[in-house]
Parts: sequence; structure tokens; C-alpha cells
Amino acid sequence: MGFDEALSPQSFSCEAQKAPKTLASAPYQGAHAYAYHFDAAKFAELLRENAMERFGVEHIQDHLLEVETGRLGTDCVETDMLTEGNESKNDKKIVALHLREGGRRCFDFYLDCSGFSGLLMEKALGVEFTSLADKLWMNKALVTQVASASDAPLPPYTQASAHQAGWIWDIALPKRRGVGLVYCDRYLSDDEARQKLKRYLGDELLSDGEFRSLTMRLGHLQKFWQGNCVALGLAQGFLEPLEATSILLTDFAASLLARKFPTDSETLPVLEARFNRIVGHAWQAVIDFVALHYQLSDRSDSAFWRDYRTHLGAQPTSEELSRRLALWQHFTPHPDDFFSQFEVFGVDNYLYLLYGMGFSTLPKALDDAARQQARAQLDKIAHAKAFLAQKLPDHRAFIRALTEG
Repeated sequence: MGFDEALSPQSFSCEAQKAPKTLASAPYQGAHAYAYHFDAAKFAELLRENAMERFGVEHIQDHLLEVETGRLGTDCVETDMLTEGNESKNDKKIVALHLREGGRRCFDFYLDCSGFSGLLMEKALGVEFTSLADKLWMNKALVTQVASASDAPLPPYTQASAHQAGWIWDIALPKRRGVGLVYCDRYLSDDEARQKLKRYLGDELLSDGEFRSLTMRLGHLQKFWQGNCVALGLAQGFLEPLEATSILLTDFAASLLARKFPTDSETLPVLEARFNRIVGHAWQAVIDFVALHYQLSDRSDSAFWRDYRTHLGAQPTSEELSRRLALWQHFTPHPDDFFSQFEVFGVDNYLYLLYGMGFSTLPKALDDAARQQARAQLDKIAHAKAFLAQKLPDHRAFIRALTEG
């Protein structure tokens, strides 16, 4: 059996289209661990309302015309526009924002959440961008949404399917599916990608006009905190959407900032250094984990997969990943192999990835006690499968009952 089947009954429940919990389960608890698929636009609106109603946040919707910058220590009351060159990149801060309707607005601290535009950190403060195009090759995506029939199966998981030059995501919601084809345009043209996605969807897509094409600039800022500004989300950078890395890194960085938010200007330099060091480490760990998906693949039916594996084998994404892979050829991964708490992927993630893709660790001789323990584990899983098959409801039926109740 596969590694996932030997470890837990969860894969069985997923394949059987079961919900991870029942209506009687306590909030955020169930028979299995689970995450959520949700409407991102609705969630953003919920966060906005929460910030305004509970914390008195003022929400200003306006157009940014210009960013006024100056040296660290520059007072907000200065009115002369400071031009590029008056300060070094490491000594710059934001003095004020110039808005179309709101005029000149001064604040003590800024969060750059301007996405790929990078309006504050990259464009105004001049923080340089580190490209990862040589390590991660997925640079294009075709995205669409298709309606789902009310009686169609509702998979309780995200489906990722590899193709000749990348992969396809397929995320089910009760009334629609979000589908995206990720690819490297050196191995698949835009027209070929469009035809491939049409074949995948079959009759579900009505017209080519429903495709949205995305060009992905893979990489991240060299610094994530500069002066009195911190970049969060896509303004920090972006990797391909495998393993939902953008959401994970955004949550990680926002939580890290919230735990030690600056209280006065004297704390800015030490907090900046700390934040840049920790978030930089987290980014590298995520890069390693994503790249490992390709490095472990044994697929050889197309030039993309052959070249990618050869490239990654010759140029590992980091020395730390090379050391870990060398260790794991002889020993199974253990929590003490992950000595930093600042990694969003830990030993459990690596176990599934490594042994789910056939990584070989030299087997150790098992004594009778270990064999008995293994057999007991497999028996326990077999009983759990049978029990959960009867207890857990169909996923679509559960969602329907939950929303209608």
C-alpha cells in the first residue's frame, strides 16, 4: 500500500468522497484534520469589516499618485518632495502618501499590500527583487471557473494533476470549480496550454473567452522590511501556487509582525533586522519544499520533466536541502532535522512528499517488537476505515445540510 494508506485512514475517506466531520462535531474538530476552500473575495470583505467594527480601523479607498520618501528620522511635517538620490536605499523611509482624493497623508508605519505592483517597497523604496526563474520554472497559468451541478460529487480535497510541462489544479466549491493550468512557456506554448486545458475540462467550458492568462514573476524581495515599511503577501514575492505557499507565507509573516510590532522609532532597526532574517529563512525553506516536488519526480515522458530533474540535481536550491537529502538516504526524517521553528513545512509534510513519491531510505532491520507494532498500526487503520465509512457523511450532503441548517 501507499505511504498515506499505511499512516492514516484519511486518504481512504478522501477517495470515498467523505466529509472530514459530522454535523455533531465540535467547531474546527472532526475525525480528520482539514482545511477550508473559500471565496477569497468574501473573506477579504469579512476581514475589512472586522477591522473597522472591532478595532476602529479607518478604511480609505483612493488612488495612490505618489509616494514621498526621505531619510530615516525625516519628519512628516516636511513639505518639500524628496527626490531619488537624496538617500541611500538602506536609509530610506516613507514620509507620506499622495492620494487623488485624500491629498497628502502621513503615517508612522506602512504595510505594503499592493500585490505584484510593489508600489511601496519595490518602486518607492527601491528594494531589489531576487528572481527564482532559474530554480522554479513555472511562469504561466491559465485560470478559469466552471459551474458544478448540484448533484455532482464534491471532492473533499484539492486535486493536482501533472501534465507534460507543469500541472493543473482543480478546487471544488459547492456551485463551481476553480481550475488552473500551470506551465513553463519554454516547453509549452500559450496555444498548446489553452488546448490542453480545454481537453481537460471537456464540455464544461463554453468558450475560450472564459480563460484568464497569468504571467508569474517568481521570486521575492531581497528585504521584506525597510525603514518604516513592511511588505506582506504578493508584495513580498510569489512562487508557483503549488502547496498554497503564498497563503502560508502571508499568514506566517503577518503573525510574526503582529507579535513584535514596533512601538516607537527606536525599535525599528532591530525589528527590521530580525524580521528580514526570519522571513528570509522561511522563504528559502518554502523554495526547497516546492522544488523537491520536481526533484523527486521519476516522470520521464517529456523534455520538461527530464530537464527539470537534471537541472535540480546539478543545482540544488540550497545547501540545507542537499544535506537533508543525504541524511534521509540513511535515516527517516525526524523533528530534530528541523532545528528552526521558522519553517511553514515540517517533518510531516516531508514524510508525505518523500515517501509518497518513492524516495528510498536504506531499510533498517526490524525486531519482533517493531513488526508487531507495525501490524497493530495497520490493523488499527483497517478498523478505522470500516468505522469511518459508516460514520462520516458524503461530502456534498454534509455541505448542503450545513448551509441549509
